[in-house]
Amino acid sequence: MAFTPEEAAAGTRLGLYNIGKVSPTNPYGLGQGGQRNYISAADDLSLFGSAVVRETQALLALVQDLTDQAQLAALLVEGGPVSTVQVGDGPIQSGAVKIDLSALSAQVNTALQQVQTAQANLVAAQAGLLDDAISYNRAFGA
Repeated sequence: MAFTPEEAAAGTRLGLYNIGKVSPTNPYGLGQGGQRNYISAADDLSLFGSAVVRETQALLALVQDLTDQAQLAALLVEGGPVSTVQVGDGPIQSGAVKIDLSALSAQVNTALQQVQTAQANLVAAQAGLLDDAISYNRAFGA
């Protein structure tokens, strides 16, 4: 689970688009002369947004898988003697099993934090593009 180099680059570019005039020092401007950048910005938003959705779905599937493993382990312990149990990538526990869910919690928290960060970046990029589009329309008309 990771962004491709193209998706990561699109996410980086989303943070560079701005309402300033296009110039050699401001190639991502959406102001005067920047109308050509709107299509590039929309492409970047689409590419990065799709990647965020894909990664969110993959992380949610991972969380569900880890939850299922933990629930199965708990059922096995409740059902009688268990020789070994493993939750996620955690250690294999043998004998009188005591399930330590701290590893599972850490994995889930890390996955959720990655999802929240990616979503926050996407929302910020969308808001920036919307503000720039509104300013462009006010300055140059539809």
